[in-house]
Amino acid sequence: MQVLPQEYPAMETANEIMKQVVPILMIPINRYLRYLILYTKYMRGMGIKIIELNAAKVGVEEKTRHNISNNIEVPAQVKGWLDDVGKINAQVENVPNNIGSCFNLKIRHTAGRSAVEISEEIDSVMRRYKEINWADHPIPPGRVHSMKSSTSTLSTKPNDFQSRELTFTKALKALDPNHKSHMIALCGMGGVGKTTMMQRLKKVAKEKRIFSYIIEAVIGEKTNPISIQEAISYYLGVELNAKTKSVRADMLRQGFKAKSDGGKDKFLIILDDVWQSVDLEDIGLSSFPNQGVNFKVLLTS
Repeated sequence: MQVLPQEYPAMETANEIMKQVVPILMIPINRYLRYLILYTKYMRGMGIKIIELNAAKVGVEEKTRHNISNNIEVPAQVKGWLDDVGKINAQVENVPNNIGSCFNLKIRHTAGRSAVEISEEIDSVMRRYKEINWADHPIPPGRVHSMKSSTSTLSTKPNDFQSRELTFTKALKALDPNHKSHMIALCGMGGVGKTTMMQRLKKVAKEKRIFSYIIEAVIGEKTNPISIQEAISYYLGVELNAKTKSVRADMLRQGFKAKSDGGKDKFLIILDDVWQSVDLEDIGLSSFPNQGVNFKVLLTS
């Protein structure tokens, strides 16, 4: 009688598992060998891409300088794009590119892998480059330019508001975005220097870039909502082609929302020489804070 070999269930299970595991294990091995063997190809490809990227960078920087010198808007995504290009260039500098021996397997693998990863990053950044829209819109007069914030201390000259320095310091502190005050008022009789102090506060706020936009309007004894709206629209860079107060207010409201960048950009609204109450709704703002537009009001009365 012939005895046939028996198939053991455990061995069958093990064989099935190995059939599944081996291909999975081969994936990282194949990838490792690809980085190792094609190191030169990947490095050359990265080199070509970084040249193209830096050529695009030069073009963006030249266009940015042209726009700034001609008071034209620079697209919001330009700064982030240039920052990312700088980071990629720093990564390229750290990739080993002078490997003396083909037996430096670990270094060749690391360099090949880095070249592939950086090339993918460059592709992504170049796609974003093509999406930059250079529309020739003038910079709104109220926009605070992207200058370096001042680190200088406040002036304490002998005749420079010595008697009102405490008031000035309190008002400046209230302008801080983290301060709970929504409205700051400089009140007093005419000729005591309210407007001068307001201009000083404006100067410091601008130097320290506390706000993204500083918008001004002189109110006067006879309040004219249409004239106030016109002044606000000038600094905001919004064209008001309507005649009725309510429609113009809605247009300003949309302008504030469009330029607030989801609440990131802050506005300082300066109302000088206020004799009567001013309805913020007339200039497109809510009387209550935290309604989608981050702003503070500085007024003199």
